[in-house]
Amino acid sequence: MRKKARITIGIISVAMMALLQTGCGQKTVTEQEDIATKEDVAAQETVEEKEATAEKEAAAETEETAIDNASEQYLAVTDDRAYKELAWNYTVESDVLFGQAEGVNGLEDLKLDIYMTDKEGPNPAIILVHGGGLISGDKANENLIKDLAIDYAKMGYVVILPNYRLGTTVSAKVLNNAMEDTKSAYEWVLENGSNYGIDTDYIVLGGFSAGADISINTYYSNFFTDMKRENIKCVLDVGGGHVYYSIAKGELAGCVIIHGTADTTVDFDKSETTAKLLESNGIDVLFHPLEGINHDVLIKYDEIRNLMAEYMYKSITGIETEIDIQSEVSQEYEKTLARQKNGVSYVVKQLDVTLDGSLDEWTDIEVIKMDQVKDAGDGVL
Repeated sequence: MRKKARITIGIISVAMMALLQTGCGQKTVTEQEDIATKEDVAAQETVEEKEATAEKEAAAETEETAIDNASEQYLAVTDDRAYKELAWNYTVESDVLFGQAEGVNGLEDLKLDIYMTDKEGPNPAIILVHGGGLISGDKANENLIKDLAIDYAKMGYVVILPNYRLGTTVSAKVLNNAMEDTKSAYEWVLENGSNYGIDTDYIVLGGFSAGADISINTYYSNFFTDMKRENIKCVLDVGGGHVYYSIAKGELAGCVIIHGTADTTVDFDKSETTAKLLESNGIDVLFHPLEGINHDVLIKYDEIRNLMAEYMYKSITGIETEIDIQSEVSQEYEKTLARQKNGVSYVVKQLDVTLDGSLDEWTDIEVIKMDQVKDAGDGVL
């Protein structure tokens, strides 16, 4: 009996082992099936991710193509002279109200002048801000800004010259007021530009001296967090821009900086510092020193106008071009505005100059040595 019992137990043990082995085998197959399923899912997810990435890349490429096509279409409605030659006439609408703000003498009306091209639109707009150290100046009487407005309107742009609140002394508050007014002028253009033949997707902002300070701080600094910057395609800085705040977030348009190396009103170093700051933030900069030139840059008028026109053209169309316009106004400046002859600074007193500045309508121009003129300021027109 004991022997039989041992045999029975042995048979049962073998059977149990067989069952266990069968069970283990089934479990291994299930695990393998699970792994295979997970691999299939992962592979499917990889395929879907690749497809999604490909779709995104295709969409980006389509968008890029659409932008390129838009630029080509934009140029196709013009002709070869557009934004490169003085090919059109212009008219001026003065003192257009664009806002009100509290100034040193109470509530001030903020007004702008519009230099309208007769080139068929819509056309890009340029906002040019006058200088004057934040305490003086006016849109209607700064020669550089007015001459640029006239010439750029003749090239096919619509040019906006805004005024802004002035202070009695220079301060951060005065600069901030001017920046707010410039932003308001820009927003007015966005809202009303179509009524003046402006393509509000293509706007340029710039200025001279204090106007350059105002322009680059309005656009590049983080002072305004709610500014619609994407419509501005480039910034023009002549003779003085310096960023006083941190650089704004996001992709920012390029800047052309032009400054006289012998400037005694605004240090040339300011522009060098600004160029380096912008470049360090990934912003395209065209830095163009005017060798031996003081703050009165009109002697280089053609060079300034042409260089900025080339940069604007590239910023708007994506196409590089060369512009070489020689104007009678600039030739007269070059003959008359010699500032540093024999190391003596001069100031030019220009009388009764008409709006378009044509030579046959210019009247008395006298050159006076600085030591004979009190409170004139070096190179002030």
